[in-house]
Amino acid sequence: KYNGWPIGLWITSSVHTHMRSDIIDFSIKDLERVFRDFLHSGAVAAVALMRLLDEFKPDVLFQFNGRMSSTRIAFELARLRGIRVVCHERGMQDEHIVLFNNTACYQIETPMMVKDAWKDVPLKRDEILKITRYMQGRRNGKGTAWRKFTSQPQQRAEIRKELGFEDESRPLWALFTSSTDEFINANHWNGPFTWQDDWVSDTVEFAREHPEIDLVIRIHPCIGGVKAHGANARELAKMEVIKKVLPSNVRMIMPADPISSYTLMDMATLGLIYQSTVGLEMAVTGKQVVFGSGCWFSGTPFMNAVDTREEYSGLLER
Repeated sequence: KYNGWPIGLWITSSVHTHMRSDIIDFSIKDLERVFRDFLHSGAVAAVALMRLLDEFKPDVLFQFNGRMSSTRIAFELARLRGIRVVCHERGMQDEHIVLFNNTACYQIETPMMVKDAWKDVPLKRDEILKITRYMQGRRNGKGTAWRKFTSQPQQRAEIRKELGFEDESRPLWALFTSSTDEFINANHWNGPFTWQDDWVSDTVEFAREHPEIDLVIRIHPCIGGVKAHGANARELAKMEVIKKVLPSNVRMIMPADPISSYTLMDMATLGLIYQSTVGLEMAVTGKQVVFGSGCWFSGTPFMNAVDTREEYSGLLER
């Protein structure tokens, strides 16, 4: 804290992202140094921003993001003063932005409000066509406001041959991990599993006990590899450990492997996600989806979730 402000709390999310780490471990000297630098610059920003708020006395603070570095500090100081904050972020479509009223871009209140407002309103025909075109664009990396991570869709037979899962009569489950350092500091995303690798391990053990199913684990392309913004070394190392002891009915696809997540989604009889939007994309095609963490489509009637880690295997059994 500095001057009563919880600067450490406010800059932790920035450190997670800057260091590409889902843990804050001060025994890692580089991480300790970066955390200290963010604390210092955060305190400087807080003093300067508070002076600006005192001098100009704004009715509204319009700012970017609200999560990273000094934008988070500006958000928090304005809210302490009772000043309305509008955060903007890139939208889900190209050339669009999203506005968040009195919440930051990573907070769950706005998506929940939108869901509650529109959940009982049926789509019109032109809206159905529009969302269909948008979903088809996403499959091919078009029309979105961020860089394309996944490979182009491929032939299912090609992927099955590469994986060694050529028997199409067997149920195939697809598990998609998330880039956890981007949201690990947001408490409202918490679910029954403290760590994503615990969720992956539990799912692998379930598959080991059920040799009648095939399981494919797709590691998020942003955790590492050529398309990622750096690499989450701890999480990659954990996945490598799990990969070494996989049973014969489980395969793990690493971030740089050129296999389309959308082809896996098409092949799968069940989707398993931690937090990823992939789960929503699978659900709207009519497939069952289970998730192991909090996410912005939590509480929707077409998703399956558990409250405790102990309940997870029972849900998979059903």
